[in-house]
Amino acid sequence: MAELGSRWAVGSGALYRRFDFTGTLTSLSELRDRIAWTASRPRPVFVLGDSVLGATALWEHRIPSPRRQTVPAYLAVGAQADGWSVTSLAADGLLLTDLAAIGREVEAAAPTRVLVVLNVRMFAPEFGEPAKALSRDFLRPVLAAALPGSDPGAASDTLEERLSAASSRGSYLMRTTRQLQPLWYFPTRRDAFRRMLEPSRGGEESGGDQSTDADVAEAALHLKVDPYYRSRWDPSSLAFRALAALLDEVRGRGRVVVVLSPQNPEFVADPETFEWNRRVLDAFVASRRDPSLVYRDFGDRYPSDRFLDHCHLTPQGNREYAEALLQSLRS
Repeated sequence: MAELGSRWAVGSGALYRRFDFTGTLTSLSELRDRIAWTASRPRPVFVLGDSVLGATALWEHRIPSPRRQTVPAYLAVGAQADGWSVTSLAADGLLLTDLAAIGREVEAAAPTRVLVVLNVRMFAPEFGEPAKALSRDFLRPVLAAALPGSDPGAASDTLEERLSAASSRGSYLMRTTRQLQPLWYFPTRRDAFRRMLEPSRGGEESGGDQSTDADVAEAALHLKVDPYYRSRWDPSSLAFRALAALLDEVRGRGRVVVVLSPQNPEFVADPETFEWNRRVLDAFVASRRDPSLVYRDFGDRYPSDRFLDHCHLTPQGNREYAEALLQSLRS
């Protein structure tokens, strides 16, 4: 009965109408289920990207009702006037190789629109290394078809992972269970347990200690992301080849809007390099010479007070960003 109930929940779309899975992606079978459900709805619109579109940063900053204040959530509401059915396939940590594979799956759904939201970190040289070039192992077979000759490193092949993949393919109950788990343990089990303990620890730390912790966290974040803004992008890199494969997959299936996501100006370590990279990306997309392809550069669109960190926007920023993206989809 549980298996039949899961099959009904997925096939009827009840699962997706009840829960927002933006930010998570657990299996290829789950991805295909979500695409098939969206394809069955009027005027499907797919949104591809990384954590910029998810709720993780909102969770971490203790924003109330974070899933209702993401870019896709605002997009879905605004798109109702156009009769569009918006589904986000974005997930934390996705890279351009992942998006190329997802784009190949989306292509068969004949979408009305495809929105591709690119983040600066996707072009970082560290992700050009084969061992780090793909964030989701289960997308590896699809990537091989989408980008022949790519070598994203050896797949992890433990018995546990083989069993997990097999059970997700064969059982709606298993894939639905894995899909639902991150809604409670989000973004990780450790974060969920920490949030549960916070009310009992509310008065233990002084304001000074909290301020110091925040300063240390911001300094650590600067150290982590500064290299993203200091390296010049190479149009022959794996990231750009994956972007080309993605655009080849989804073109001709309605309008495709490619966006460089906003970045916090206080974190742009090398403004000159950032400007150079933006011109490189602009020229690369323009070189496709595709009338159905629209490019928008939002890199310097918002002031620092619209950001939670280097690239994740506040709820107000997300709302404004969604409105601007909706105008680009309509244009």
